Amino acid sequence: MKIELSTIARSVALTVIVLFVAGCASRGSYTDSGERITNVNSSLATGDIRLKCKVLCSSAWGLKRAQARILHDTGEWSELASLVASVGFHSDQTYYYLGRAAEEQGYSKGAETYYKLAKGVSIGPHKCGGLINVCDGLVFPRLIDERLEAMASAEATSKSIASSSTQHNDPRYFKLMVKTEPAVASVRIMNITPKYEDQMALAEGSYNLLVEYPGYKSYQRWISLDSDKVIQVSLEKETVKANTQLTAFTSSATPTTGFLPAAKSVNTSDRNRTALVIGNSKYQTAPLKNPSNDATDIAAALTQRGFDVTLRTDINQMEMEESVREFYRQLQRRGGVGLFYYAGHGIQVNGQNYLIPINSKIKTETDARYNSVPLGKILGYMHEADTDLNILILDACRNNPIESGFRSMSRGLAKVSMPRSDLGYLVAYSTEPGEVALDGAGRNSPFTHHLLQAMQNRQQSLSETFKQVRRNVYLETNKNQHPLVLDATLEDVSF
Repeated sequence: MKIELSTIARSVALTVIVLFVAGCASRGSYTDSGERITNVNSSLATGDIRLKCKVLCSSAWGLKRAQARILHDTGEWSELASLVASVGFHSDQTYYYLGRAAEEQGYSKGAETYYKLAKGVSIGPHKCGGLINVCDGLVFPRLIDERLEAMASAEATSKSIASSSTQHNDPRYFKLMVKTEPAVASVRIMNITPKYEDQMALAEGSYNLLVEYPGYKSYQRWISLDSDKVIQVSLEKETVKANTQLTAFTSSATPTTGFLPAAKSVNTSDRNRTALVIGNSKYQTAPLKNPSNDATDIAAALTQRGFDVTLRTDINQMEMEESVREFYRQLQRRGGVGLFYYAGHGIQVNGQNYLIPINSKIKTETDARYNSVPLGKILGYMHEADTDLNILILDACRNNPIESGFRSMSRGLAKVSMPRSDLGYLVAYSTEPGEVALDGAGRNSPFTHHLLQAMQNRQQSLSETFKQVRRNVYLETNKNQHPLVLDATLEDVSF
């Protein structure tokens, strides 16, 4: 029987059109019952979003993957959820993104649902972690398991605190209440994980209290809790100060000789001052004694000098990345002076520096890239935030954390390349690039010990402070450790 080619061609074309239309119709997100999602945010909270397009949406998702990863890395959670829902592609990566968006916005029920759906994806092209990783370096199911464990831990802690707050029978716990003006101001305790609640019970100790509200100066103080306390905080309205920013000199301000004007001494206390301080000690491989102590003591010293400090110790990769993103958002919102301090393990691979979380296992160059936090990412965030002055302090070149090195790994850290257009940077290394710093026999490393001492002199400039640190560390270590400072500031500023 003869069948005309034109008839076959028409049949094939019709089939393709039907499949295409069906594929286009399946784009977007639906509920389990097949209803199209119209309100992404409310459906995200309840865990109702289902991504059902498994084949014909793959190319559409391929075009959106890079944008989705940027939204994930910058913490734009609502936008990330909307993008994923609009495509509707069924994969572990897309469900993981919905889980992160739900978790970060406080929708724990939805987050748990999406994480479990992500773990349930088993079809090859839609699953990360095979021979070819098609999920931008995200490694599943490890990241999903980490999020589920973190959520379970946070829930257990919250229940414990709630129980303590209700019963309040343990003599080692005391109630804390913070009354604010404006009454709707945000209250956070920066050195613990649970969110602040009125009359929450906390163990006896010191707590880093931060109160913020848009349009007002933030309030941050260390408080000592040794009895039930009610703290009253009245925020002051921010006022716009003229000519307070550190700026590059324009051509009209520069002498015709081409030399810059003489540096002037500037105290940065009239500017917003924001710091992220991280110390990692409890590594699974090659644990360190002092970084958590170093970070805690530096955070206290910076708080005394008017910095709004976020202190994080012994944190994993996800927590480090979240802390860095939140630091970026604070710098964008507040401007002024940004300071990043890190104590712990760090390595360089092919001339790039990586800061190592406590849970990372690094045996290859790829492990270093995807299981740690690139220092360049932190520098990039600080540069994009367009602050007046950025300070990086790195006590991160301690003994080699890698059991067996690999060819592209080098000793110590590499010297960073600062953007040419930026004249508001100071980077301090605990030792010269390519060398290893000492962890120290006392409470602090030699570098942080002498930095804490030098910071007690509030009259001297940053340059003088780090010159004093460099000299004292050099002498204490019998000339074996020589800190390095890259100073790209135009003005003589102080802590």
